[in-house]
Amino acid sequence: MRLGALTLLRQAFADHGWRPGTATKPAPALLVPVELATVPPPVSIVPVEPAPPRPPAPPHPLQQLADLVHARLRAIGAATHLRGLDVEPRRAAPLAQWSDDRVTLAGDSDALRAIELVRIDDSPWASAAIDGLTAHVVTVLNVALTTVTDVAELHALGRLLE
Repeated sequence: MRLGALTLLRQAFADHGWRPGTATKPAPALLVPVELATVPPPVSIVPVEPAPPRPPAPPHPLQQLADLVHARLRAIGAATHLRGLDVEPRRAAPLAQWSDDRVTLAGDSDALRAIELVRIDDSPWASAAIDGLTAHVVTVLNVALTTVTDVAELHALGRLLE
């Protein structure tokens, strides 16, 4: 005996208590209390004022002398590529040093301090001392193989000795 698919379904439902024409009620839903996730209260954003900028460091006492030498180098045409002339505070020697398109003077040099004191006192030898330091810087630029060549150095020294 062959049973059809519909008959097999009816028999399966009947085995589980279902009969045609009867509707079953869905089981009542279980109500389980659920705690909602708590959201923290919004944080008020208080603008933080940045710390005031630090005042610039005071210039080195020999910086005015360095500025005068730089101006003198520009006047005689020996500072065409020089970006600056600075003072390195804790160096005593060499008197002038070339690196990275800048010349740094030894801020702890007794000779430079003496030139600065002569300059401050308006001594008649102040300009000669500054020209001597400028001549030394021109030689440093020549030795460092910058655009200051031997001929340019001789020309600059001639202008300084006028």
